[in-house]
Amino acid sequence: MAIEINGSSNTITGIAVGGLPNGIVDNDMIANSTIAEAKLAASVNTIKMTDTWRVNTNFSFGNAVTFITANWEKADTDGSGFVGSGMTESSGIFTFPETGIYLIQFQTIQTNSAGAANLNCYIHTTLDNGTSYSDASLSLGRNISANTYINTYQSFTFDVTDTSTHKCKFAVYASGANGLLNGQTARNGSAVFFTRLGDT
Repeated sequence: MAIEINGSSNTITGIAVGGLPNGIVDNDMIANSTIAEAKLAASVNTIKMTDTWRVNTNFSFGNAVTFITANWEKADTDGSGFVGSGMTESSGIFTFPETGIYLIQFQTIQTNSAGAANLNCYIHTTLDNGTSYSDASLSLGRNISANTYINTYQSFTFDVTDTSTHKCKFAVYASGANGLLNGQTARNGSAVFFTRLGDT
């Protein structure tokens, strides 16, 4: 088919797919939001999952590493949003929706009612569906006196190659018997954040 230029309708017909010279179409000629994610090169990663969970009620603990096995809720106030199918949680164990490289962030509000104390928090991961867990990340803190609060924060980048075996959970520790993790149901206080950064 011959190339035809129609001046009255401002159209060109007859150009075969791939028939334009290299460089004739640049970024400025492509309309915004017209390239579907499926058309991106395999090496281009987009964030496909982000999710937030919070401790919604105060959680007491003492002079031992204590896993937060209850009082978790998905963030659901103030326009909280998530991307993708999100995490699932059971008795404090979090399961990932798909394989990938994940950034895990853990923030806490802690105190000790008996006095000054060391107040730590941990991210634990397992590669064997819970046969063994390792404290992959640790944050150290200390309140200066009874009932004064501190914030701790930590993060870990987790390579989830198998969603049935690679999981995580969270723990706290106080050097005295009266540790308290502050829980909030209407805002993020003690909370965890998950972001899938890319493929494994």
